[in-house]
Amino acid sequence: MARTKTTIPTLTWISFYHMLLLSFSVTVQLIPGHEPFKAIPIYQLLLAQATCFEIFFVLAFLRAVPNRDTELEFEFFSLMLGNMIMASLMAGMVDYIMAVFAFTFWFVAIMIGTYLFMSQPDQAANSATVLVNRLKDETNALLKTVDDLDKWYANP
Repeated sequence: MARTKTTIPTLTWISFYHMLLLSFSVTVQLIPGHEPFKAIPIYQLLLAQATCFEIFFVLAFLRAVPNRDTELEFEFFSLMLGNMIMASLMAGMVDYIMAVFAFTFWFVAIMIGTYLFMSQPDQAANSATVLVNRLKDETNALLKTVDDLDKWYANP
């Protein structure tokens, strides 16, 4: 049974919520008035929460690698690249180590996603083979018709 893939609009919404959760971490870090969140155990929990959300969103994207015959690879990998860039920049506003972690994690995820995408059987190649064989059959039929007409006109 084929598994149901997440659609590009759904991944776009997931990306929006990803940025929304990261913006919460940035808000706590940079905007005054959030000092209670900066207490050591709570701050550590916020960093752990941001890390867990990064892992969650990367796994959600890796679960949704499109099939090769859907022609959605550009949109999918553009969303992944955009999430990598924005997550790295926003994590850099919170903590330098988080920025390095986010960039590395998303980069590895893009490589894994590329491998998963490229390792799928290429349905388009099979359909191209069918198309080439059909074109050969039609060409042979046309050549046979031309030969028959040539014989018919040669011997009236």
